[in-house]
Amino acid sequence: MNIDSIFKFDIFLYNSLLYPKILSSIIKNRKVLSIANNSEKLKNSAKNKIIYICGNGPSLNKVDFNNIYEDYLVVNDFYRFINKNKSNPPKYYMIMDDAYLQKDLEERLFGVFNPGFETTYLINGTMYNEVSKRITDQNKIYYFCPWGRLFNSNKYFDFSKIHSRTWNVVCEAILFAIYAGYKEIRLLGCDYSVFARNAHFYSQSQNHDNLRKMLFKYCFTTHVHYEILKYAKKYNIEILNMTKETLLDAYNIDTNSEY
Repeated sequence: MNIDSIFKFDIFLYNSLLYPKILSSIIKNRKVLSIANNSEKLKNSAKNKIIYICGNGPSLNKVDFNNIYEDYLVVNDFYRFINKNKSNPPKYYMIMDDAYLQKDLEERLFGVFNPGFETTYLINGTMYNEVSKRITDQNKIYYFCPWGRLFNSNKYFDFSKIHSRTWNVVCEAILFAIYAGYKEIRLLGCDYSVFARNAHFYSQSQNHDNLRKMLFKYCFTTHVHYEILKYAKKYNIEILNMTKETLLDAYNIDTNSEY
């Protein structure tokens, strides 16, 4: 038995053991399922356009958002970006990790919903109860339900329904962009190196899980990226990583990029 077959068996076990968690998510958040259907209006809403998806890697500090003339989507702690351009705000702001609801992350949640610019939010449905209490204007918030089994390129991805889990917010953002009809997806700040450099664009000193845990998690996340590439090819969508020194090799890397 080689390493590939062992990993396939790991995925099989993971998917098999997910069932109770999937059922629990549906029961706890059943109200959100109908609310998530509102996201259907976003399907193919950006047909044939280009979008930039911004991770939170250190290379994001090199990006001048004044030079981005297409749509762009940001994730997680983008609100910390000192040089964010209020005259050219992101089209979308995505949060997938409901850890933002923890009391010790109150400052981060406040920052996300008070970033200093107008945007459209894409929020994990598990956060609906708390977010709806704190944010009175829900018109620009779309909830999604990534509670299924691990993403597989053979399954159709419907952002407005319960769909596959992706392990990583950038993966989720890429799949959303495909769902929204973008013809080309360009990745910024996707250094894919937090396990090695322990850094994001806003901090060079952070605490994460030990290397063994981080690499284990990255195995699954990286697998999803390869599956996304196969899925994108089915729909003739181009995904280009603009981060020259990225460790993520699933997509073509633009070696001439200034980032």
